[in-house]
Amino acid sequence: MNKRLLIATALGLVFGVLNWLLAVFAAPKPLPRSAIATIILGRAVLGFVIGNSAWRMSWWWHGLLLGFIV
Repeated sequence: MNKRLLIATALGLVFGVLNWLLAVFAAPKPLPRSAIATIILGRAVLGFVIGNSAWRMSWWWHGLLLGFIV
């Protein structure tokens, strides 16, 4: 794995947790577990996709790979 992918995915997790904490303080009632998982994993996947853009491969293979992952 390259460094850009690891950093972007890790920062996606960090910002996912930050968004979750902000949502907890803004929500009038407790968030369900599915919402928490969606917030955190959504940001982690976004970080992965951004970090994955550093991989050198043909455009169609890159799109196919990201389509299967996301």
